[in-house]
Amino acid sequence: MIRKLFLIKLLNNKKLLLLIAMYSSNCFSFILDGELTGSDLKFKNVVSSVSSASYKTLASWEPETNLLPATSWSPGFKYESKNISLVGPSGVKVNISDAITIVGLEYKASNTLKEDTLKSPITKCDSFGISGSTTFVVNSTGSTVCSGSVLKSNNAMPYHFIRPILSIDKTKIIDAFDNLPTADRREGIYSFNFGFTYPYGFVMPLSGVQTWQNKFKNLVININYKPGYLMDVRLEKPGIHKFDFDISKTDSAFLEGIAMFNVIATGSFSTGLVLNIPTGNDFNLKHINGKLGAADIPLNIVCPKCDVQELVKDGKEQVSTTKIKVSGSKVKLPILVKIKKERQDVALGRYYGNFTFTFGLDI
Repeated sequence: MIRKLFLIKLLNNKKLLLLIAMYSSNCFSFILDGELTGSDLKFKNVVSSVSSASYKTLASWEPETNLLPATSWSPGFKYESKNISLVGPSGVKVNISDAITIVGLEYKASNTLKEDTLKSPITKCDSFGISGSTTFVVNSTGSTVCSGSVLKSNNAMPYHFIRPILSIDKTKIIDAFDNLPTADRREGIYSFNFGFTYPYGFVMPLSGVQTWQNKFKNLVININYKPGYLMDVRLEKPGIHKFDFDISKTDSAFLEGIAMFNVIATGSFSTGLVLNIPTGNDFNLKHINGKLGAADIPLNIVCPKCDVQELVKDGKEQVSTTKIKVSGSKVKLPILVKIKKERQDVALGRYYGNFTFTFGLDI
């Protein structure tokens, strides 16, 4: 759809442009794709903008079609503040309005760009420039139309591709997701799209009339949110863990010992972890000589960082699952295994045992 409004006044047999508005739209959309895993945010398709290392732009250009030929032209931009509220699974919303902003545009022509001597009546943008066949305009504040350099077009289509210049604050995006209530931290795609208008000026070849045309495009923002992940769970010191016995209690009627091992979890878990105790565990030490008929030694297992610290008491599990309030990318979880058995019930020889715990994300 194209709408045009012309208002021209004749002065000294020359056409003087007083007002002209042209609106053009097409179906092309820019897409910004990101992935937030825990607190690690990466954008798949952004590169540094030619305008500044602090700004980003999309790796792909969008084509422009059916632009009128011009003798010269000027890139334009109009800053607009947008309310960006990503919508995710079950309608969960994440507002990142202050984290992603379109602050300018990059225009790409088919040939190396050269400046014209013609002056533009439009206010200059805060920053503008030329790099080979690319020109850019940046205006991070204000609401009026601004322009860049006036460029030669040689009676051809002024430019062929365009892409937005973006100000992206990753920290604010991560914080916005972290501030979601725990119940709303759902894995999935969070999306939002909005349209934006941008102008460019040009001089018509035959009439010499200087005019401006408004163009319209969409920006789609997609962030694949994964609240956390477990990369690895392992023992700090794999192998057989031996008990340390309290030799100071030689006259005690009980044999008491303790073994401690550390579980190392790596990944990203801002919401914590969960320790699960699978069914089928035998929390007893058994004599290596099964034919001896020696009594088992029951285990007592404690997890100091768990919500429910006493996991196993006298060989019997006390819970099937418990939460662990930790966060970060690497944590150390101590597990204490204790025994206390009357000496008269402990046979000479070696005892052995094993058990399994599993760990997951608290989501």
